[in-house]
Amino acid sequence: MVRSPLHHQVDALPEMVETLIDDLVTAVRHTLTPDRSRNVRRVFTTGCGDSHHAPLNTELAFEQLAGLPCEPMTAMQFAHYAVGYLPETGRGSNLVLAVSVSGAVSRTVEAMNLARQAGAAAVAITGNPNGPLGQAAEFVVETAVPPLPAELQGAIVPGTRSYVASLLALYLCAIQLGENRGHLSQAAANKRRRELAHTAELMAKTIALSDAATRHAAQAWHEANQFVFCGAGPQYGTALFSAAKVL
Repeated sequence: MVRSPLHHQVDALPEMVETLIDDLVTAVRHTLTPDRSRNVRRVFTTGCGDSHHAPLNTELAFEQLAGLPCEPMTAMQFAHYAVGYLPETGRGSNLVLAVSVSGAVSRTVEAMNLARQAGAAAVAITGNPNGPLGQAAEFVVETAVPPLPAELQGAIVPGTRSYVASLLALYLCAIQLGENRGHLSQAAANKRRRELAHTAELMAKTIALSDAATRHAAQAWHEANQFVFCGAGPQYGTALFSAAKVL
């Protein structure tokens, strides 16, 4: 059966996770050093569109795995309303993680610049470390995904792979903060990292099990003109991301 460009992106997710996970673990460990981590009192995550949905999904991870309060918000909300009221608990005590796959979204770059001016530790999570966001940040975690096959590179499809890469980086940041701050033991942190790596196998199984059922559902709903995606907690961002892909 013919697979669309979006199918090819989804099919590539398991291998992508296997390819990226070790480099992301190293990049996050070099960025969130023990000294920097121990200084953090709260986490702010920000971005636009898909790069806001990923922070929404990982809010509880920072609270449960890092033991830190976390506030996800859009880049405009952070830059225009929140940054002027960051708690005055010392330089670097507010950690701002700004997500942008392209590294060129103006609102996210603005948020990063203002975070640094406010004395926050400013980290860019981006697929383009040399872009404007990377230049504005104090530290960068690169999330560039492997290139698609040549025959698919011109296709305009939702950024499913880049979204998952952003999620991996954010979850690893939460684990690293938790380990460095003593909220997680080294053994517990490594167990969480192994669980993240294991999602590659779970993704492959899920794709194989759900492909026929989802194709049947799509055919049955072909005439529908409204869709509602429901999600809460760590899946609220997934519901928003999925709704955006239908649009």
